Amino acid sequence: MTDLDLLEIDAEDVTVVDIKKRLLDTDHEGNTWLLAKDDKGELFVEHHCSARENDDEIRVMPLVDFLNGEAGTPAARELLRLVGLIVDDAEATSETS
Repeated sequence: MTDLDLLEIDAEDVTVVDIKKRLLDTDHEGNTWLLAKDDKGELFVEHHCSARENDDEIRVMPLVDFLNGEAGTPAARELLRLVGLIVDDAEATSETS
């Protein structure tokens, strides 16, 4: 029995958090990376490990940690591509103003 098995949760103490997610990458082993944003505006990356690696473990990483540790990976390149779209959109908006 683990400490979690002994944990009792009162339904009144549970806070539901709305998290929006966008797929960054899925590899051939079944690992998935998602860009996520909670209802407070915090951004992070979720790495859903394949069942073969860690029994469906989910790792949550702040963006800076993700980019430092995963630089050059397809998921990091996709995140940077999305950031570039924001810049492109801002340039187009400022050119028309």
